[in-house]
Amino acid sequence: MRVKDDGLRAEALDLLREVGAWRLGRHQWGVAERRLAAMADALARGEVRAFRGALYDLELIPQRAVRLEDDVLSAPPPVRERLDEIMHTLGEDRGPEDDDDDGNG
Repeated sequence: MRVKDDGLRAEALDLLREVGAWRLGRHQWGVAERRLAAMADALARGEVRAFRGALYDLELIPQRAVRLEDDVLSAPPPVRERLDEIMHTLGEDRGPEDDDDDGNG
């Protein structure tokens, strides 16, 4: 899929690199995993708005309080795998087409 919004692609890649270095509670990693799944689904369907929404939701996760019973951990394997998958898709396929453009190009 061809990216028409290089700014969105760059923003996503920057955030995905940051996510790999996050240290979060188990609950927060579960939320992150769901947001990453939503991003991957949106990429597969070419839905820019859904991709952007999941990206922005993902960005807010570290701002949520860690539950007292949660250990703070680095990214678990399923999250790292999803990160790699999305980054590969964005890097190789260059992300979703921007449905906000005028259709030229």
